Amino acid sequence: MARILFLDDDPVRCARFAALYAEARVVMTAPQAIAALRSSAWEIASLDHDLGGKYYVDSARDDTGMGVVRWMVDERPAVGHVIVHSFNDQGAGLMVEALRAAGYRTTRLYFGVDGYPEALPE
Repeated sequence: MARILFLDDDPVRCARFAALYAEARVVMTAPQAIAALRSSAWEIASLDHDLGGKYYVDSARDDTGMGVVRWMVDERPAVGHVIVHSFNDQGAGLMVEALRAAGYRTTRLYFGVDGYPEALPE
């Protein structure tokens, strides 16, 4: 069973993801994601950029997926594969760039309004 962390602020996407991946830990805020990353190793961490019901948020803020990424780059938690699934292309691009530069295996995943795909990237 895969250890999967899913960070997203949309309750519908969170519910759909949890239905697809019952073993996943679903969190909705940057502090919750950081606490989960501190607590154990993860095979997959899927991160959204914009949180708190806001759109196209400044990546310099700590209450974003980019804030989680900055913490990851500094603290180096054990994550086998990071998926960035944000609709915010600029924020997602910054996340992917920073994660790859830090040596994390990273995938940028685009998904439609229907939610997360049923198969995660290998």
